[in-house]
Amino acid sequence: MRILKIKSTDRIIEMQSNATEGTLLNNALSRGYNVNEVEESVVTQEQYKALMDVQNENDKTYVEKRQAEYGSNTHQIENIIENGLEAEQTRVQAIKDKYPKENN
Repeated sequence: MRILKIKSTDRIIEMQSNATEGTLLNNALSRGYNVNEVEESVVTQEQYKALMDVQNENDKTYVEKRQAEYGSNTHQIENIIENGLEAEQTRVQAIKDKYPKENN
């Protein structure tokens, strides 16, 4: 399996399972990339999955990351009932501190 990454960001922009050497590089050049901007390499399926998991996690906004950790409304209500409002507020603040608002 071959992947093509942008060197400056390590972002995968293409993957092909049966490509020959240079195929992905030629594709990038035809899309307007400079040969010095990209890097083609061979990876295993497991390596590709790990790289994509990291890339996908990095692509999430702070809102998506917060929502994933907050849990469902039911979970939040159960936490308030079981541990009290202050405990839930502390938990929510810790999540907000972990994923601060992005400054655009």
